[in-house]
Amino acid sequence: MRESLLVRGVSKPDELAEIYRLRFESLTESDADPGPGPVVTDEWDDSPHCPVFGLYNGGDRIVGSIRPCTYSSNYQWRTIPALDLYAEEILNLGDRQTIVQSTHFVISPAHRGLSINTKLPLYGIVLRTARANSADFVVTIIRNTDSQLAFYARMGFKPIGPGKIHPVSQREGVLVAVALDDLIRTVESSKIFRPMLEY
Repeated sequence: MRESLLVRGVSKPDELAEIYRLRFESLTESDADPGPGPVVTDEWDDSPHCPVFGLYNGGDRIVGSIRPCTYSSNYQWRTIPALDLYAEEILNLGDRQTIVQSTHFVISPAHRGLSINTKLPLYGIVLRTARANSADFVVTIIRNTDSQLAFYARMGFKPIGPGKIHPVSQREGVLVAVALDDLIRTVESSKIFRPMLEY
């Protein structure tokens, strides 16, 4: 499956619109409440420190997306979405720490049940962004469930804040974080996650 997948930056208005629709579809299919729709977008979608990436199957069919947001001096410390909900927890990571937040990770409902290989290109983009910006930490807000916490723990992510209602999904999420050096070591030593280094 992985060989047929391509991940690349998205800038064309029609492709961005498709991704915004996919976000809404993915959230509603997973019993979240993202609002009236039919798209999910926010102020960061137009920001250079939060580029949108699409996952393409067969060349031009978008089946997933992710948006890594970078908090660093490279972007004049522009805010990232997690700071709206977890400012204290992020600042507790240290003064002027470069942080990459994985946001708007979505897989189309038709592809959601497939193997982890479908997701690896998107995780790989976050890792590539973190390495390119010499990040100190990678963070993301995930559903506050045992299965999600266990999955991200396999990559070294640990909760660093309490459960809070996410403003997009309207369900309880939790902020998890991992030091970039620890993430790289985990990925390099894992047969499952090592393909993330290819993207």
